[in-house]
Amino acid sequence: MKILHIISGDFGQGGAERLVADLTKAQADLGYDVTICCFRKRAEKTFDIDDQVKFHSFNKEKGLSIFLPVKIASFIKKNGYDVVNCHLFAVFLYMIWSLLVCRKPKFFYTIHNNPLGEEKRGWVNKIRGYFFKKKRIIPIAISQQIKSGFENLYGIKDIPVILNGRCDLQKTQEFETAYKEIASYKKTDNTKVFIAVGRVMTQKNYPLLISAMNKLTNEDVILVIIGRMDDEAFSICNAINKGKTYLLGSKSNVQDYLFCADIFCMSSIYEGLPISMIEAMSVGLPIVSTNVGGIPDIIEDGVNGFLVNDLDTGTYFASLKKALTQAPSEYKTISERNKHDFKQKYDISGTAKSYINLYLSIIKSTK
Repeated sequence: MKILHIISGDFGQGGAERLVADLTKAQADLGYDVTICCFRKRAEKTFDIDDQVKFHSFNKEKGLSIFLPVKIASFIKKNGYDVVNCHLFAVFLYMIWSLLVCRKPKFFYTIHNNPLGEEKRGWVNKIRGYFFKKKRIIPIAISQQIKSGFENLYGIKDIPVILNGRCDLQKTQEFETAYKEIASYKKTDNTKVFIAVGRVMTQKNYPLLISAMNKLTNEDVILVIIGRMDDEAFSICNAINKGKTYLLGSKSNVQDYLFCADIFCMSSIYEGLPISMIEAMSVGLPIVSTNVGGIPDIIEDGVNGFLVNDLDTGTYFASLKKALTQAPSEYKTISERNKHDFKQKYDISGTAKSYINLYLSIIKSTK
């Protein structure tokens, strides 16, 4: 079986890109012929792609490309793929021609975010709904919450759910450098380190997290934010309390910084099943997060983390305080529970097998 994973953008360091890199490696390990394809020239900072996995870029420039749909369809036909798995909402309009003219492959679309949050153009949703209802492309939800939202939006049922996965994280050769960097920010040896991981953009809602952190005036804490910094980062800088919050930009060794942290934070307006949160679970970090998208499928309030039920600074601040006041025994219990849940639910090998089983079942049902 030949499998193509196609993703918009430049394959930068986002959660969907992280999943695609890990998923394709795991599928190749199972013996399948796997290719990753992105629209634009591959970014300078991307995730490593396994040697078994092929990579192709269409080198699209920014903006609308009227020729890209034809290029994509020609690429799919030329290489004879059995499965085309699409990722991220920006892919969809460029895939319409392929859906119409490429009859051999079965098409799938992994829903990485809340469907209303990821695509707000009603006319696009109508086009997508047509192809979903005709079963020309099979949606895959990454959480039960995302499944429910998608089914309600499009009026379709029985969307398969495959949880995001990640490989077990290990410290890299750069760990000591990361450790020393974090130590240089700490006021004392007892400083608690909060960490947030994700691109600096509106969806991640970092002003909420930063303003809540600024209210921790008497606590010995710092916040480090790791993620690609766009123009929005400059406005966020104005809200930062110097000496308490640090924007570190993109890092290829995020796991090293997670191993240096005490508590993971997320303040998003909407989410799917965030890879960064799964990574935090794998190293045993307690989690403080807004209660959006698929996050309540991961976090049970007071059990393995703390959910913030509205986008209010005071509410988020209260959850940060709860996380800080855990007794050592409570912290250890949450840490061990998150490590256990990761191995049981979010290991990438299980995710890869679930995708393969779905592909095969759809191929078999249409013969």
